Amino acid sequence: MDFYCPSEKLAIELDGQVHTFDRINMKDIEKEKYLRNLGIRVIRFENKSVFENLEMVLKKIEDSFSTTPSPDESGETPPYKGGEFL
Repeated sequence: MDFYCPSEKLAIELDGQVHTFDRINMKDIEKEKYLRNLGIRVIRFENKSVFENLEMVLKKIEDSFSTTPSPDESGETPPYKGGEFL
């Protein structure tokens, strides 16, 4: 996993061009099955998408959350503006 959010049981995978090769792709499929058996959801993005359309990637990640952000100790949620986490 490239990123993992334990409170959401959400794994984020960033895939480069190497993931198009059959051998690597098969390993990705097996890893995803294993994670799903643990109750972990997996979402994937091509590296290119992160660089070219970060807003869309962040929105899809946010839309994948099953809960709302919990307030920090001050009672406020973390700063968020225009699709960018600050």
